[in-house]
Amino acid sequence: MTQGLPTATLGRTGLEVTRLGYGAGDVQATAIRPVTEEQAKAILQSVLYAGINYIDTSIDYGRSEEFIGKYISHRRSDSSWLPSAGVHRKEASTLGRGKTCF
Repeated sequence: MTQGLPTATLGRTGLEVTRLGYGAGDVQATAIRPVTEEQAKAILQSVLYAGINYIDTSIDYGRSEEFIGKYISHRRSDSSWLPSAGVHRKEASTLGRGKTCF
């Protein structure tokens, strides 16, 4: 368990992730879902503070990967960032913006 949240092993990866995850589409900072950098920082830090260590991200989530890399990459050992497949773009999800995945 992570801060009281139940966990599970993610498939054959061996990663122990919280059953409750966070969909980073909330911090995409687009016209559809406007968010400031300070709001993105507060949201992402709150996710980790709450004990959630499973963060779903995608290249289709606007600037979410950039914000993950900028604001919580220093806590990399506290979380697993798992990219979703992009629906509208052919390029691979560049978690270089978020520094790494898993």
